[in-house]
Amino acid sequence: MKKITGLDESLNYVPILRSRNLTNLASDGNGLFNNKIPPKTFVNKLIEIIKSEGDVGLRRVVERIDGNCPESFLVPADECTLQLKSLNTKIRKSLETSIQRVTDFQTKTLPKSWKNTTGEFGEKVTPIESIAAYVPGGTAPLLSTAIMTITPAVVAGVNRIVVITPSKNPNLIGCATLAGADEIYTIGGAQAIATMAYGTESIEPVDFICGPGNVWVTEAKKAVFGDVGIDGVYGPTETMLIVDDYSNFKIAASDLLAQSEHDKMAVPILVSIGSNAAESIMTIMYDQLKTLPRKNISKQSIEEQGVCFIVSNPDEAISIANAVAPEHLCVTTDNEKYIADRCVKAGGLFIGETSGEVIADYIAGPSHVMPTAGTAKYNSALSSKDFVTTTPFLNLTRETFVRLAESAAVIADEERLDGHATSLRLRLKEFIGE
Repeated sequence: MKKITGLDESLNYVPILRSRNLTNLASDGNGLFNNKIPPKTFVNKLIEIIKSEGDVGLRRVVERIDGNCPESFLVPADECTLQLKSLNTKIRKSLETSIQRVTDFQTKTLPKSWKNTTGEFGEKVTPIESIAAYVPGGTAPLLSTAIMTITPAVVAGVNRIVVITPSKNPNLIGCATLAGADEIYTIGGAQAIATMAYGTESIEPVDFICGPGNVWVTEAKKAVFGDVGIDGVYGPTETMLIVDDYSNFKIAASDLLAQSEHDKMAVPILVSIGSNAAESIMTIMYDQLKTLPRKNISKQSIEEQGVCFIVSNPDEAISIANAVAPEHLCVTTDNEKYIADRCVKAGGLFIGETSGEVIADYIAGPSHVMPTAGTAKYNSALSSKDFVTTTPFLNLTRETFVRLAESAAVIADEERLDGHATSLRLRLKEFIGE
């Protein structure tokens, strides 16, 4: 884990932390294309295949990239029901608890239609008609991601909720069904995003796509944005811990390891107020690492992506947190409220050791799909708000229009938009006879 001391040096390192070089990534799609090409070019070519060839193109892409292609990508409804019924009691009860907590949180954050006391203006809130939630495959069935993407859409009232995933794990299918998925397709990667954006003869497209994924999925979401809505562009997952001598060093070390085991590109960040906490936590972390089943992944993440900032006081820690704008920000210091109140750029804020990111990943309430790579400066965690549109409406009385129209016409005159001004004054003449 790279160690940097002092506020100035730490702030100077933030742009380096945020400048991940992925230009060396290239693929030919396992022979789909003649040459290895970078993600953006790869995705654009793949999209064109699916748009122009439909089902045939999708099957050709999947056959080549995955090495095999199922007879049907759609998981039959009876299989979904079977896998739901096959969930063991302990797992199902835990999943139901998680779904209920997420439902409670998302219900509170869901916007409501409103109008002013006279009914002359307001906003109408309408659920998006159809959405697709991408659930990555990887090395483990991500049941929690199914819950964290499906449940907010259910709360919002989305009519058609589709899950796309490369995983065929029975428990994942059961979990997605339990959470409220209407359709599940076993398609992964950029081809899944393209299919949901543009559809094929057998698969209807959707209006909005959400969920995390690798660089190919992320590049595909960028490419289809504008034809469909997306929740955000996500990079590798990241967690920042702000600690001091008051913090529980063992818990802090385990939190860094929990982050690092996601992926070799995961970014564990430690901000230590004083050097003592940093040294102690890193020593304990490497000791805990020895017993971790995914220790090779964690070790690579820590050593290649991890960074430890050592600062002198809480205000310096706050400055670094707001400069990085991390996906997850965990504060476990003696004056945690002071720090938490002043950290205003984070995907999620986890205050105290009883509110660690690890519980939020599964069951606490907010969706764990949060903005990464510094995008928390302008983006927010996935929520029920993402699955609705708000339409402002006007229903002005004649009296209100008469009171406002001439001022509007004056502004139109200034903008040299005579048609606007004429339309306004025509109404005035009709309404008041002048």
